Amino acid sequence: MGALKKEEMKYTYEDYCKLPDDGTRWELIDGELFAMAAPSIRHQRVSRRLSRKFFDFFPEGNKCEVFVAPLDVRLNFAKGDDTAIQPDLLVVCDSSKIEEGSLIGAPDLAIEIWSPNNTHRQRMKKFASYRNALVRELWFVDPETDVIDSYKLNEETGKYEAAFYTADNTIPIRIFPNLTIEGKEIFDRQYEEEER
Repeated sequence: MGALKKEEMKYTYEDYCKLPDDGTRWELIDGELFAMAAPSIRHQRVSRRLSRKFFDFFPEGNKCEVFVAPLDVRLNFAKGDDTAIQPDLLVVCDSSKIEEGSLIGAPDLAIEIWSPNNTHRQRMKKFASYRNALVRELWFVDPETDVIDSYKLNEETGKYEAAFYTADNTIPIRIFPNLTIEGKEIFDRQYEEEER
């Protein structure tokens, strides 16, 4: 049998952990490695504003805990899935999933802030991984178009209910009733100028 081509290689989590510490950040999605580029300034600003909101919603000592990247999330660890994703922001309400080096299992909420270098294929593989792990709520934030794609798991049907928000909307965190974020605080370009 011939050697596998690079694009056909399947990496394990053990392989992932042995990658050289040369400053490159990687994600492992279903055995495939994806290099992560440094986030843009706009990405950083959107991430900082979202993080601030969620840390305010869930202060220290709350049952639910907020984490920001980089943190390996091993979504389907129990099924032997070789996936380690690093969402930009996540909320975990089950402390038994928190280990020293990673999160084992699905977070309650995962937020991905897209970068221009994220390929369509990478985005679709990530979405499939989150969906297969039954993450309760999932946000994909596009800081270039100022849109949030939100997906909430309907636990009765097992299907995701999609909603889309912009800077003009009040954005609900649907699994946490009474928690909302004003889109303009996250996206509005005028707000960004005032923030400087």
